[in-house]
Amino acid sequence: MKPKGSKFARKHNIVIEKPVDKLPQIPPEYVDFFENQYNFTKRFLKLDYEEQIELISTLYNIASAGNDEYSDLSSFYIQKIHELTDSDYEEGVYEPVAVDEKRLIRMDCYGSIIRRRTDQLSELYRYFQWHKEPKKHLLREYDLETSPYWKVMKQFESFRRIAPKIKRSLYKSQVNPDILKIMTITDFCDLIYHTFSDGSDKAHFIKQHESVKNRFIRQFMKECGAAFYRTLLEKGLDERCVKSLCNKMRRFGSCGLESLVVTETHYTEKVIKDLHKSGFDTRKIEVGMPIPDKFIDYLIDNDKENLIIARNPDGSFVNKYVLPRLEVHHNRAVKFADSEYLAASNYPNRLVLVEAKMHHGYYHLFDSMIKQNNMQNYFSRLNIASKYMRMRIGFAEEDAIHGDFENNQAFFQRAAEDKKYRVNYFDCQDEYNKNVIEIINKYNVEIRRYGSKKIQSFIQNVKPAKKSNEMLTMMINKHQNTDKE
Repeated sequence: MKPKGSKFARKHNIVIEKPVDKLPQIPPEYVDFFENQYNFTKRFLKLDYEEQIELISTLYNIASAGNDEYSDLSSFYIQKIHELTDSDYEEGVYEPVAVDEKRLIRMDCYGSIIRRRTDQLSELYRYFQWHKEPKKHLLREYDLETSPYWKVMKQFESFRRIAPKIKRSLYKSQVNPDILKIMTITDFCDLIYHTFSDGSDKAHFIKQHESVKNRFIRQFMKECGAAFYRTLLEKGLDERCVKSLCNKMRRFGSCGLESLVVTETHYTEKVIKDLHKSGFDTRKIEVGMPIPDKFIDYLIDNDKENLIIARNPDGSFVNKYVLPRLEVHHNRAVKFADSEYLAASNYPNRLVLVEAKMHHGYYHLFDSMIKQNNMQNYFSRLNIASKYMRMRIGFAEEDAIHGDFENNQAFFQRAAEDKKYRVNYFDCQDEYNKNVIEIINKYNVEIRRYGSKKIQSFIQNVKPAKKSNEMLTMMINKHQNTDKE
């Protein structure tokens, strides 16, 4: 497989600039792979994990250059690695989902929104925020169904859950209910941010441990936790590190190492001494006795986990960074999501826990998008072949865990509910464009007050759907003429 010199690209006359750089220099420790081609798979698996990632990068660079005697061999080796990981290299033409749709998929997954700058908000949204009427509006007047872009957002369960709070936030502000008709996705992000913000640049509109990502991790521990625990122990990792990570993933759906506190699994002299100093009854506790899981959870919940923090014989803290850094990976890229069924992008069988270096240095290494003027767009992507793979932390067969997380009644109900709210993004965009013209005329909004540059910014924010060019042109002409008066 040659990532940038494929038969597909040649067949479809895809113009790809070939690298002009010379062949990347092969690190001395990998020269033998090119001089001796026997048993590549076995030799590759004997390498350390860091060396495997580095070799893949080397092979990719050589294969991409495509102008050396080693390029075909590198492509052959890469294909062997794909077979190890049960991966398929896919390439073709694509029609990506709208930027708004891609943004919503990620916000739904993480349950959080980043604060938007004022200049990113639409002109009409800011207009209504600045021009509030003396009239008292009722809660029922804030009908989210009048908003075209809310219809796009409510395809996701997470946004449907916060609908009542969104309405109440609008009601408290006493902004004109017509604002809903002209709110963009970015405007809704601003509203949601201010509804749930604690003052930081990021607001969690879903409780931090209840997002799609966190629920997936907790489900993974429920279904595959025992296998995951064994996998890490078989790699020779400290049991205290493994148990602490598994406990954090099981309870909070989080696998970040920075905030992980590794605790002892059995009482030590220091632990007993520290507990006694803190007022706990330690008379029946002896060195070597296992620490009950419920007691560990109690100490963590009460910010007293330092009383049982794990230490080496010399008193130093145990190195928790020997544990794998896990990240949630979409086994089908968000930008290639089904625009007719956005919510499915974050379904549990679309998500995989992957070790961070493998995530970026292997799976995403083969991602490529080439946009060509007046031609179809070209992409390449490395997909996980098995839809039941739920975790991969290495290249060996035993480094993967599989499971079907959608074969249950709760998921069936969720999927059936999601299907009720499916909409077409461009249809909603058409409706939005019509609303913009209606509101401008209804309130005689003088967009010119914000200056000609702001007018252009406003017009660009109202991008037409494929069937709305004529309508938008009329709107642009209207505001251009107004600006010249």
